[in-house]
Amino acid sequence: MKQAMPRFDPFWTVAGKIFLWLLFHTYLPTRVRGRFNIPRRGPVILIANHISYLDPMLIGWASLPRLVYYMGKKELFDSRFVSFILSRWGTFPVDRSSLDRQAIVISLALLKDGQVLGLFPEGTRSGSGEMQQMRSGAVRFAVKMRCPILPVGVKGTDRSFGRGAKLPKPARLSVRFGQPFELTEFYDQPMTAERTEQAVNLMHEKIAALLSLTISPCGRGRVRGDAEAHQCSS
Repeated sequence: MKQAMPRFDPFWTVAGKIFLWLLFHTYLPTRVRGRFNIPRRGPVILIANHISYLDPMLIGWASLPRLVYYMGKKELFDSRFVSFILSRWGTFPVDRSSLDRQAIVISLALLKDGQVLGLFPEGTRSGSGEMQQMRSGAVRFAVKMRCPILPVGVKGTDRSFGRGAKLPKPARLSVRFGQPFELTEFYDQPMTAERTEQAVNLMHEKIAALLSLTISPCGRGRVRGDAEAHQCSS
């Protein structure tokens, strides 16, 4: 069955903004840097490291007034309550076990419509807090749509709401937006495995620089899979 395009419900969007403002100003005081780097209009692929379920909410709040659409693993939508909230906050399901063509079509349609598509190239949350190998979905979207990529670095969310946590704990968080960039050197060229890996490595380096991480040879973002799973909240 064809899936409807994701949307932000007006009432729940306002309610969400109020809730997140209170959350990230009081219980989880957050420092936001580089917000001026967010393009004011036009299609954007937002990429970030992924260490907690809080990451999409934190980045979405920090990106306002621009609204960020996310993929979410389909298992999250098994809960009626979670599905109700996510579907009203611009999130749509993706099947990570196979090539989800419907999620790809929706992602491309959102970019064509000038929206912000939020992706986590690692594909799942990092258990150690360090960056993992990345998948190539964001690269393929960016080259196909010829749109800018906005790198984002998130810190502290794993200390508040890491794997296995039942509720968020008080912690200081930070989110930093880097300068948008385009993969212009890959336009009009066949995306071979080598070129794809080069582009994925570039994404990895952009995010790592925001986190002030040292990039090791084993973690430079080798292509871990292809477009089959694409990026998603985990």
